[in-house]
Amino acid sequence: MYSEEDNVINLYNHGGSANHGCEAIVRSTVSMIGEKCILYSNMPEEDIRYGINKICQVITDKNLKVQRGTISWLTSKLSTKMTGSIDLEIKYRRKGLISNIQRNDLCLSIGGDNYCYPGTEILASVNRNIKKKKGKWISLLSGRRYPSAYVYCIQAEDEPESGRN
Repeated sequence: MYSEEDNVINLYNHGGSANHGCEAIVRSTVSMIGEKCILYSNMPEEDIRYGINKICQVITDKNLKVQRGTISWLTSKLSTKMTGSIDLEIKYRRKGLISNIQRNDLCLSIGGDNYCYPGTEILASVNRNIKKKKGKWISLLSGRRYPSAYVYCIQAEDEPESGRN
């Protein structure tokens, strides 16, 4: 849909548009940004059903299973055991998103309330993988833990901080 020369905003951590709050976040974000957007979605069929593909490109971002016994499985397990980091495993599991990120891409995490539930270490690993590719990420956080929405920004050269900024 877009060429490599286009400035594109990558929207990620989207669970699907059957949750109409998530659909509204995508629609309003694309409308406000006014740039070309690519949506990485866990449920692209929902996004197509609700017409999101008419306002931005929709790419599947499923959480893939790393097949036991493969080189990817072995290297990710060794990496986790040796470093304590799950980043390599997450790179393989979320390759639909991470493999497409280019240097200096802007990536906007729009699944804000995802940070209110268990599994934030996986979300943090996705963000670190984007940073390793020299992408820039912005996370729109909201939900029970963060009653008023705010934006948490990390530039490629910055180290993530814990807590609210």
